Amino acid sequence: MNIKALLVDFDGTLVNSVPALWKCYQAFLQQYNVLAIQAEFNQFIGPSLLEITKTLKWRYGLPGSVEDLHREYLTIISRRYVEGIELFPEALAVLNEMKGSGMHLALVTSAPYGLVHAFFEQYSLQNVFEKIIAYSSGEPSKPDPAPYKRALRELNVLPDEAIAIEDSENGITSARGAGIVVIEFSEQGGWNEVRAQINLMKSTGSGQ
Repeated sequence: MNIKALLVDFDGTLVNSVPALWKCYQAFLQQYNVLAIQAEFNQFIGPSLLEITKTLKWRYGLPGSVEDLHREYLTIISRRYVEGIELFPEALAVLNEMKGSGMHLALVTSAPYGLVHAFFEQYSLQNVFEKIIAYSSGEPSKPDPAPYKRALRELNVLPDEAIAIEDSENGITSARGAGIVVIEFSEQGGWNEVRAQINLMKSTGSGQ
């Protein structure tokens, strides 16, 4: 396998943000006297915030327009998000190693660019990734393969020349739908396991 690019998910993969997002989810629904359910929240890891808001409005009959609800939810996240998340251990070290070996790096996320940019500024990550594929209004988000297909186009690499690092079912579906081999990230194995799997693929010339 001739690996030319590493495509990395943001929430739950690069950064340990899921606990903070869960608190934001609870706070948003609590305003409408809706009890947040962890299993339901887990299903929303991957899609864009706008799509999540649309689903919640339909499911719980939330008052107001989707646009107003989306803006309100985004405000909650913006206030709590950056202060409540941090990089997973060894993530930056592994990314710098891969970049140093000549691999192209792209971030592929359903999070809005503004949130990603704020986090990158806080941790001085602006020069780590060659491309940031973030959610734009009107564009499909995970589990649709469109974000990963866009990353391939912008990096000018083929699907079999890339590896995606993902933690959620929606993200994995998105990457595989674009024909990309996926390394499934877990907190238990962490980025040391990611490094080991990438090096194994390099040495054996095959994907999963």
